Amino acid sequence: MTKDFMVNPTKKHLIIFTVLWLILNGLLVLSSIDLFTDIFQKKLLIIVFLMIWSTTKLIQLYRNYYENKKFL
Repeated sequence: MTKDFMVNPTKKHLIIFTVLWLILNGLLVLSSIDLFTDIFQKKLLIIVFLMIWSTTKLIQLYRNYYENKKFL
């Protein structure tokens, strides 16, 4: 069995990555918002992509945690 944290995450991993996700996505939002322009400009597309990618990885981490927990 592998020790990879994405395949077999623990509750500690969930807490650490959730806090990191909240902080980093919050900073990405704050760095991309300008109240006088559109939020989703073409130059901000990479930031939106990073936020979507990190959210899908966090969802995958939670899904793996609950699947592994169910079999224990």
